[in-house]
This record gives sequence, C-alpha cells and structure tokens, in this order.
Amino acid sequence: MSPRKVVGLLVIISFALIYIGHERITPVSSAQARKPVRRALLVGIDNYERDPDFQSVKCQETVVRKPTPRKRTSTSKGAGFVRLEGPVDDVCSLRELLISAYGFKSDNVHVVQDKDATHDSILAAFKRYLIDEAQPGDICLFFYSGHGSQVKNTRGGEADQLDETLVPYDWNRPILKREDAKDIRDKEIFKLFKEAAAKVTLTALFDSCHSGDIARGGVSDERSKTGDSETKFDFQEPPPDDAQAGVSDDKYLEDNGVLALSAARDFEEAKEKEYNGQWHGNFTYSLIEVLQSPNARNLSAAQLFDKLVVQMKSHKASHEPVMVGSLERRQKTLFGEPVDPERRPEVNVENVDASGKITLQGGLALGFHQHCEFVRKVGGREIRIRITEEPDYVHSPAEVVASDPAEAKKISQTIKANDTFTLDKWATAGGPNLNVWMPNTKFTEVQLKALDEEIQKLGKAPGVVLISDPTVQLATHYCFFDGQNWILKLPGSESLTVGPTLTATAVLNLLKSGGETRLFVSLPPSTEMAGKIKLGPNTQNSAVGWAKSSKDADYLLVGRVNSNLGGRTLEYAWLLPEATTGVARANDPDNASLRRTNVPVSPLPPITDWKSDPKELEGFALRLSKIAGWVKLDSPQGTGGRFAYQLVLKNSKNQPLTGSNATLSEGDIFSIYLVADESLLQAPIEQRHVYVLTIDQFGRSDLLYPNLRNPDTQLPDLRASTIPKEIPLGQVKVCGPDPKKSGCRNPGVLGAETYVMLTTTDPLSDPSVLQGDGVRTPQEIDAEKQSKGARGAESALTNLLTGIGSTARSGETVVPLNWSVQQVFLNSVPKP
Repeated sequence: MSPRKVVGLLVIISFALIYIGHERITPVSSAQARKPVRRALLVGIDNYERDPDFQSVKCQETVVRKPTPRKRTSTSKGAGFVRLEGPVDDVCSLRELLISAYGFKSDNVHVVQDKDATHDSILAAFKRYLIDEAQPGDICLFFYSGHGSQVKNTRGGEADQLDETLVPYDWNRPILKREDAKDIRDKEIFKLFKEAAAKVTLTALFDSCHSGDIARGGVSDERSKTGDSETKFDFQEPPPDDAQAGVSDDKYLEDNGVLALSAARDFEEAKEKEYNGQWHGNFTYSLIEVLQSPNARNLSAAQLFDKLVVQMKSHKASHEPVMVGSLERRQKTLFGEPVDPERRPEVNVENVDASGKITLQGGLALGFHQHCEFVRKVGGREIRIRITEEPDYVHSPAEVVASDPAEAKKISQTIKANDTFTLDKWATAGGPNLNVWMPNTKFTEVQLKALDEEIQKLGKAPGVVLISDPTVQLATHYCFFDGQNWILKLPGSESLTVGPTLTATAVLNLLKSGGETRLFVSLPPSTEMAGKIKLGPNTQNSAVGWAKSSKDADYLLVGRVNSNLGGRTLEYAWLLPEATTGVARANDPDNASLRRTNVPVSPLPPITDWKSDPKELEGFALRLSKIAGWVKLDSPQGTGGRFAYQLVLKNSKNQPLTGSNATLSEGDIFSIYLVADESLLQAPIEQRHVYVLTIDQFGRSDLLYPNLRNPDTQLPDLRASTIPKEIPLGQVKVCGPDPKKSGCRNPGVLGAETYVMLTTTDPLSDPSVLQGDGVRTPQEIDAEKQSKGARGAESALTNLLTGIGSTARSGETVVPLNWSVQQVFLNSVPKP
C-alpha cells in the first residue's frame, strides 16, 4: 500500500532530527587468563538415497558435482527421502568462512557428512566436540543441513502430537518398532544443547524443513528438503528432560541460553537451489552473505537476523527463517559476545614489500571491496591506506593514500606486520541491482502472431483453459521457448520438451489427463523487439544486467498476443519467476491454501504492465532495478549498532508485525513506530535524521516520513532525561482495490510491501530521491529528470541513493560511515 491508502499519519514531519545516543560499551574482560576456544560441529547430508556409488565431496576438494536425476529410495513403497544437492556445499562454505573470518581454527571445526552422519555418530560428535572437549567459556556452533521431518508422539507435549526431527543418513521408513527409529527428535538434541550451554556459549543453525520448532522443505527451481513424515508409529515417549514438560521448545532454549536460527517455520519446507553454479540451501547461502559483511562480527543477533530476512527475500526464498533466544542473547553477537556499538571493522597488515605494496589479512570474507579506506593514528598523525583492486577471499592488496608517490612509499615503510587499521570509508560492490533474461529468439513478429492460432486451438480443447496473466489467474501448466525448444512445465515442476515448433497437437499429446488444465503460454520477443531492448553493459541502461540463464534471473520477459482491440498485437511484461509457483500445487482446489501459505511473499512486484514499446519495457526494468536496490541496500559497515532506534510496525493490538504475524487484511489499521534498544538510550546524544519510505507491490515508492509538503516542522529536542522508548510516526489503513470493502476513500494495492528507514547524521540534500513511480502505471520515466538527479548529487550518500534509481551503474561507490538503513516487510491480503 502507498500513501494513496493512508487514512492519516498522526505525525507527519518534514524533517526528523532526533537526538539519540549511548554510552560506549566496553566489553568486560574475562576473569580467566585462558582465551575462549571457538569450536564448531558441521553436519551435512546429500546422499539420502544411500547410493553406494555416490561420490561425496570433501570440503578440501575442488570437485564440483553436477546435479543428477534424483529418485526416492525407500524401505517401503512410497516412503523415503530423495538425495539433496546442497548440504555438503553448505557445510564447506560455512567452514571456510568460520576459519577465514571468525577466528575458528581448522582443527576445531569438525565436519560429519553423508554416510558418517548417522543418528548415533551425530549425537556422539556433539557430545565429544561441543561438550566433553570444550572448556567453560568456549564458543560453540552446531550446524545442520539436510532433510527435516516429523514423527508422531502423543506424549511429546506438542499440540499437533508431532515431534520435529533431523533426518540422519541411516533413516528408516516406515517405523515398525522403536529400534527402527533413527530420526533425531527435537527434544532429544535440545537436551544435549542444555548440557552444552551449561559450560559454553552455544549457537545452533538448522537448514532443514520444519526446523522452526527445532529452532530443508511451480515454476520455482527450488528443491524441498523434506520427505515423508512418520505418522503411523507412535513413540509415546515423554520429553527426555523433565524441564521440557509443560514448556515450549522456544522457552526451553531461551531459559538455557541457546541461540537458534532455523531455515523455516514448523509448517514450512526449507528449500535449496542453484546459486552461481553451485547448490545451496536458501537459508545457508543468505546467512553466509550476511556474515561476510564487515560489520557482521559486531552486529547483535537481532540485527543480523533482520538482515538475513532481507537477504532471503532478495533471493526470493519461499520460506521464512526463525530465531529463538532470550532477549539478552539476541542483543549479543551471533556467537554470544558483547556488541560494541561504536566499534568499526578492523584489518591487520600481513606484510609490506619494498615497493610499498601492502597485503592485508582480510578480503571478501570480511566484506571488503576495492576502494575501501582504512586509517591508523600514530603519534598524532593519521595514516590512510586504500584497497587497490578487488580482493580475494582472505587477502586485500592496498597502498598508502598520499598526494606524492615518494611520500606514500616513505610512509609505507613505517607500517609493520600486524599493525591494525580501522575502516573509515566503505565501498559498495559493483554490478547491476537487477538481472533479467529473455530467450534467444528466431521468430519474427509475423511468425509469432501466426503461432497465436495454435495457442487458440489449445484453448478450444476439452479441459484446457488459457491463462493470459499467471499472476492474476493461477496457472497449472506453463509453456515457454528456451531459445531452442518449446518447454512445457507440468505440476510438480516436471519439464517436458515440446520441440522446436509449437503446435496444439504436440502440446496436447504431453498434457496428462485428469482435472482442468490452466495453461499459460509465453511468447518470446520477436527479432524486431529483441534488437531494440537496450540493457546491460555498454548501454546507457547498465543498472540492469542480463542473466546467463533463466535460473539466474530476477525477472523473465514473457509475451502474449492481445486481440482485444481488433488486430493481433504482441505485448510483453517482466515476470517474477516465483509468481507462477502455483504450477507446483495445481491439484489444490482453487489453490486457496497455496495462496495463503505457499506462494512466496516477495518484496518485488510480481509482474509489470504489458507493453509493446521496447522503451517502456526498458523503463520498467530500470524501475524494478531501483526497487531491488532498496531491498538489497545494506548499511555502511561500522554504523549499524550506533543508532538506538529500529523501525517497527504494530497491529491494532500493539503487537509487532514480524514473520508469520506480518500479514494484515484490507481494512486493518497498523501503526509505525521507532522503538529503542534501551541499552543505547543513554548520553552522550548523537544527532540523526530519519526518513521512512514505503514500496508497494506496484513498485511505487513514497516518502511517508517526513512529508515533503511540511518542510518547516520538526520534532522538539529530546533531552537525555526525557528520551522516549517509542516514537509514534503515524497510522496507516490497509486499502484494497475496492474502497468500499476496506472502508477507504481511495483504492489501494494489496500484497507484499517494503518499509525502509534511512538514518543519517547529515540531511539529504534532495529527499525526492526516495520517491519513484511504479511498474504498474502508465506513466513514463522522465529520462531527463533522472539524468539530472544523478549529475546533481551533493553528497556521497545522496549519490549512492540516486544511483539506485539511475540508468547507469558505474562500479563501486565509496560512501562515509555516517548512515544506516533498515527494511521491514508487510503483506496484505483481501478481507476474508
């Protein structure tokens, strides 16, 4: 919803100058002389089919396994678990990051995978490495990537009488007697968590289906990490720890000081898919990206989790992560260490050669990029160094910043190994905000219009209904051209090849009988159209890139013939791939439950308007790029923990709208607040300017706070003795397409929406950069205005924000460390 749905903001202020601050938090030094040891146990299982010829990749190897057809191996017909592609790669990637960026020694990072990851060996490894060998105060991590499932247990204390489980290599289905049971039940491993947490700081990460209760499971290319639940055999066993009786799993973990992050809620399936040629769980891949940012080591777990939600949504994951932990634990880092809100990322010097070239002990694993600048104060003077080229994973080449090369070399000779430099200027990574895809085309406009005759024949066939827009009506089958052949996707994501020529007969021969077929046929661009769409490198629209394949694309170009106006007109739109996820659950009557729980709620618009003009399609791609840029925008490193307030949306019951609770119906009213971390509400006070904008499902971005029409209003000064814990910014009413139904004066837009809070020590010279048109309106992009805005930026921050919406992408942008950004997501649905 945009301001067109706003009934009234209680506080509309043009310029929010908020005085907020904190005392410097100095980590408490340990009373023990011994430094805590960092220990990790990483479990990953690919070979669930227990194929004796399966080649399990070791973390030290560079072998890349190509995905092969999977079969459901079972101990009984119809029950079992298919092989996965990503868990071992998840484990190896996380292992590398822990060692290169988080201070874990390789000897203390233990990997258990595939045939070694049996029920007994997983529990034994946990007991040995994270309990018996650990010393008081050690920092321990448990990570599991593999299938998750459920088993029946009428005495387990769960309302649904199902225990969530981790599925080991030696799983059994069906379970006929207690000895057959090999699943590791949630309460079984939680008891070990309690034992470990009594002496160490424990963090647990689960990339598996139904993992929300244990703190992997269309057209979508995601693969589920779940298999058959065991609902016939009843364990009839009480929780193994008396303290688990009568309390939720969340409370049990919180009371024992455990922090747990999970890939999916208990009713969801976690998924894996291909990322840059390698398979990973959506959760793990996104988490590693977040952990690679320079300030991740000094973010609270709560802040890191917020970034994880944003990252998973940017990858269009169809499931949401879950975090369990006490308030005290959430306010510490992922590994339970105190957060210093003023600490900036640091890097140590590895060596300096005779020419003055500096090698730093930190690279991409720490989130550093070319042009990052660091400073070190020595004897009252400041030495500044800059990364000279894109780093590798663990090292960065750098040089002294000085106007005179001779002076720079002289200064470099005063720098020694292990000298520590502090990040002072942050460089964002280059590359486009958005990647799109269209197939190589060989059809002229005349040929494509002729193909429409075959498509219309399909619509006349018994049991076949043609769908003109898969985001308006849920399709069960999807037909498209991949550059060589026409492909037909069936329910369950099975793909069949129609052939290089599209005929009604060929498609009908592949359609499976039974039930109604709702078919969407996407036409490729004509040769005339394809040559006129100018996007990507070496064009003025380099903010948008071309994906190598449809799997790598944020949006696909889809086409159809419109015959409503008399003749046949080809028109096209940019389609979000997962907007057609309905293909996966085509046999669900009316797809009602699919719409409620299984369709991914992406912050990006599902589709643009249909257009015939290539310039309009270019314009839509640029607007989508702007929206994606806002969704992915991350705070500069070293400032995320310094601002005391977070943006919070609350429902009419004053409950925060987060996770599964972040869905409202049209007509509902919610409030916008700034809510403080009370530990940071102490003097001295720091000035911050606050801006809040919203991006709706049509792609419109509007500035809610401050309102540009009231330039002279500002909040009163907030003295240290009167700093509020919450600052209300206003109320918003959810308005749908029918104003009468939602009780609104004007129609609104339902669906996913992103709220963004931007804070900065310096005011934006041009707040209009925060507003923009959508992709579902007939308005055209004002290229002249857009270009003018990009040239006229008056600050590095304004330049960065303007660049999000500009036509060109000019590599990395260097910005100061004096601002932060936060995204909050909301979903709105029709009134029941």
